[in-house]
Amino acid sequence: MNFGKKHTGEEVNEVELPKWAKNDPYFFCQKSRESLESDHVSQNLHKWIDIIFGYKQKGPEGEKMLNCFPAITYEDEIDTTEMDQMMMKSYEQ
Repeated sequence: MNFGKKHTGEEVNEVELPKWAKNDPYFFCQKSRESLESDHVSQNLHKWIDIIFGYKQKGPEGEKMLNCFPAITYEDEIDTTEMDQMMMKSYEQ
């Protein structure tokens, strides 16, 4: 199955879907979309926003929420200078 390409141009060949998806990427996308558009998600989205963008990212509130998002997802948590330089080199090649 064709899963497209990464930003580097490399083909994505091996994607393991959860068992409930019946190895059908269209079924997986449809069920994911239905879930994201559900009333439950609409009623609880603000909680996720607080964890990802708000005051529950880190510190005592983040610990209470068992926030396990990688540090790279938060502004000012890592020095991206080296990563930026590596990306520029990959584009120059």
